[in-house]
Amino acid sequence: MFYVPLSPDTLRRYGRAWSRSNPALLWWQTGVKTWQTMLAAPQVVAHRTARMAAAGPFPSLLDQREFMNMGTEKVIAFSQGWMGATREMLVLQQEVAMVAARQWWTLMNAFNPGRAFPMPWNPMAMPAGALVDGMLSTGSRAMSALPRMAHSAVSPVHAKATSNAKRLRGS
Repeated sequence: MFYVPLSPDTLRRYGRAWSRSNPALLWWQTGVKTWQTMLAAPQVVAHRTARMAAAGPFPSLLDQREFMNMGTEKVIAFSQGWMGATREMLVLQQEVAMVAARQWWTLMNAFNPGRAFPMPWNPMAMPAGALVDGMLSTGSRAMSALPRMAHSAVSPVHAKATSNAKRLRGS
């Protein structure tokens, strides 16, 4: 079974549909990219192995470039994947730190002597459930960050494997 890419229209439609509020769709996209990579990688390996066998002990300059790129492109793609996942993890850590700082500030304001008897005109009056809201938002942020991390890790590897499958199929 050969790798057959999704139509550009389908990719645009699903690319627009993803948002932070719908992590299930991003999990689906990550799964599709993983599946496409699983289809493309054996094709690339089979083509390159046949090319190595045909080249023998004295490969041409074109073969030497292709064989050199085999290792380099993997290192670059996996490095980009790690950087993407790390970037998403740092974004999550910053968001959680902001929620923690807001909770701490809310707690410190609760023990402020000037707020012991809040007046109706007091602009610092905070809702009672601010701490619980912060905890709930932290969990939802983590649950939406996980698919973003997975998608960021898979995307560069998918892009390289599928582009190699298309390129080598044409030659």
